[in-house]
Amino acid sequence: MNAEAARIELVQALAQLHTQFDVLLTPTSAYPAPLASAGLTAPSGEPAPPSLAAPFSLTRQPALSIPCGTTRAGLPIGLQIVGRHFEDATVLAVARAYEHFQPFQPPPLHASRASIADSL
Repeated sequence: MNAEAARIELVQALAQLHTQFDVLLTPTSAYPAPLASAGLTAPSGEPAPPSLAAPFSLTRQPALSIPCGTTRAGLPIGLQIVGRHFEDATVLAVARAYEHFQPFQPPPLHASRASIADSL
């Protein structure tokens, strides 16, 4: 019951925020993509933080992530677009507009461990 009460409180707080903004833009992740061999750890070696998508999954808001750039090492960076409840079309329209004006260029698939470490 406490968890559901906390979820409802988060829903209300984000609904209040959405009275001022049509969409929220956040990073998809707090860190660049890790090597597959690194497992689920942050660059510091600490356990990876919860996904930045988690609050919006809990509040059942429409959200999507699109590539928006790369690190110096060529690793992808994501942009998360979050909308009001039931405003999926707005989220999709913002993503389409972003991709129209800022087309994503896929990075080369040859990033080395050294170049990845340099990007952090």
